[in-house]
Amino acid sequence: MKRKIYVYSFLLLFVSMTFLTGCAARKAASVRRWHNLRGIENGKDRPLVLKKLGDPVQAATPDQREDVFELNRGNLAFAYARVVAHSLLDMGTLGLWELLATPFEEWMEQPREVTVEYDSNDKVVDFSRDRLYTP
Repeated sequence: MKRKIYVYSFLLLFVSMTFLTGCAARKAASVRRWHNLRGIENGKDRPLVLKKLGDPVQAATPDQREDVFELNRGNLAFAYARVVAHSLLDMGTLGLWELLATPFEEWMEQPREVTVEYDSNDKVVDFSRDRLYTP
């Protein structure tokens, strides 16, 4: 009889925590695609850079030959592992894990700034990227 109560209590706890999994697991599941920056290097044409990275937040002008892009730092390779880890840690800590995990996932979603500088022929001369994009 006592064992039956423990089993039902555990099942009730498990089911309730599964449905009450917090924001961190949902944020990890909705991660965006990582922008591949490997093809961007000195000497590449500006149209190629725009095709690869999309429209810049701040476009180059005749006076200032520089594009600024805001890119997402998605990481699809570990997204599902983070969802499982967040869910298990939520259940194991009765939701207290959300105090650490939600700010971490917010940080993961923040866009990163990438600056590309061109010469007068629209060729890349300088490419600065956030340390997080370094392959």
